Amino acid sequence: MSITITLHNSDVGDLFVSVADLNLAGGPLILTNQRINADQTFPINVQEDGNGSGNVTWSAQRADDASKTAQRTTQVSSGSTVDVTTFFG
Repeated sequence: MSITITLHNSDVGDLFVSVADLNLAGGPLILTNQRINADQTFPINVQEDGNGSGNVTWSAQRADDASKTAQRTTQVSSGSTVDVTTFFG
């Protein structure tokens, strides 16, 4: 069964975002280089585990500066919003 989560571009610029679903065999990419504009959201479905949680790895690259990248792994639940950004403080 899948759950719906929302990716939120909390960066100052547009991002190219890829997401891998770690609950699916082989951790396949379920989103590949999707452009998400600054402060916009993008819903996706991910596979839930036996506890109703999902596990995803996302990577992002700024559309206007390819040297600005980030990657994180996070656990999510249905309705979660994941802030995607290349800035971490």
